[in-house]
Amino acid sequence: MIYCQRRRSKVQVDLIVRADDVEEEKVAGRPAAVIDVLRATTTITTALEAGCRAIVPALEPEEARRRATAWSAADSRQPLLGGERKTRPIPGFDLGNSPPSYTQERVGGRVIFFTTTNGTRALRACQTARTTVCACLRNARAVAHYLAANMGAQPVLVCSGREGTVAPEDVAVAGLIASYLRRLTQAVLSPQAEEAAALASSIDDWYRFFSVTPAGTALQEAGYDADIRFCALKDVSSLVPRYLRGMVLRSRCARALGLQAPAPS
Repeated sequence: MIYCQRRRSKVQVDLIVRADDVEEEKVAGRPAAVIDVLRATTTITTALEAGCRAIVPALEPEEARRRATAWSAADSRQPLLGGERKTRPIPGFDLGNSPPSYTQERVGGRVIFFTTTNGTRALRACQTARTTVCACLRNARAVAHYLAANMGAQPVLVCSGREGTVAPEDVAVAGLIASYLRRLTQAVLSPQAEEAAALASSIDDWYRFFSVTPAGTALQEAGYDADIRFCALKDVSSLVPRYLRGMVLRSRCARALGLQAPAPS
């Protein structure tokens, strides 16, 4: 796990409950954690654990295809296309948004151009943050330790939401991270973060909680109950994906890998 010394400074942890509510002044210069637990940030974390070189978030499938084609011209290892729309895999893409499908055999050593209905939009909205990481239930404690070690400014937890509405599962995971941060740093929680922490503390079965949310119900109807179970495992990962220079990496520095994402156009 990622550990840090216990800090005593009183900083406030803020919460944004939907990607649509992200404004530049709310995230600029601050450490941010983006949460789309069902399923984008869980998939990103899983892919990087499986040895994926980098994930490049795109807003739309057409952008992902275009940027993957540009990448192919400079890299002998062909990139992959991954993502979903309305829960389903995108026609012509190599992968959907099912975290267990991102195995070492499938994604090891590859760059993935990735687009989802909610999660990648939230990530791109946080481009002015001082540092942005991807959080899910599987790495919640690790993310809290990472944020605690970078508490020079007030952290903000950004829930992706679901098609413009609040996603209870994202809020609950944000509340768990906020609770961990309070224990690690004695941080003060904003009223919304406090409510989210109370919600998280009321959950004794994360799978059951996820299953009855609108996103969980949609996944079950589409035959992805196994994905919900995968996403509902708490604190089993120590990896903290970092969004840096247009791509998500497990490294602290994109340049250390000799990678640079092609700019959106």
